[in-house]
Amino acid sequence: MMQRNLKESLAAAILFLGCAHQAAASMPYRTIDGDIAIHAAGHSVVVSVDAITPLPRSHDIAAEVPDGVVEETITLRSEEEVAPLDLVLRRAHVEIATESVVIISSRERKMIILHLGDAQIDRELPADFAITRASGYELSLQPVDERAGRQLRAAPDAGPYDNDPGNGSGGSAANCVSGGAGSTSCSSGNGGCSVSCQNGYYACCNSIACHCYRNGT
Repeated sequence: MMQRNLKESLAAAILFLGCAHQAAASMPYRTIDGDIAIHAAGHSVVVSVDAITPLPRSHDIAAEVPDGVVEETITLRSEEEVAPLDLVLRRAHVEIATESVVIISSRERKMIILHLGDAQIDRELPADFAITRASGYELSLQPVDERAGRQLRAAPDAGPYDNDPGNGSGGSAANCVSGGAGSTSCSSGNGGCSVSCQNGYYACCNSIACHCYRNGT
């Protein structure tokens, strides 16, 4: 299985490099394996990630387990209200791309697809999986170092990552350190947040957060 996952990751990486000129400052393609909690309410879907930490090669791979603590969150924000959902998926596989995030649980036979509204998801969908989709104008990735110790659960703690700054309207930007008008993606750098935006919005990143705002605001 490791060899198959490696081949899939390499193939995806090659595909991503072919599109690198379109995503130089946006969320990088990568995969994560671990426990995932999904909380959808109002105008946002928040995915909390408790990743498996690889052990040294000399250890038994089967002993690799998540530590129960959230390392990062992925947030999709939408103009429309999203369907409510609270779900925890153990040992899931997450594929993070520039305009989409795909969460696959072989145990639960579930697939969750989050994507920007104008993104094209070109992949085979398994017929025997329950598939849930949500689209929005903003897809962001936020490390949670400052909240170290937060336990994984479906309904996340109240905090800045769970709020919709524009109440579904995109809000207005201030103090963009990177991004700004005309940018559809940006990152805060130094291992901080990153964001990709749907057409019609621009990206704004600073040391606190990364968000998308409607053009002209």
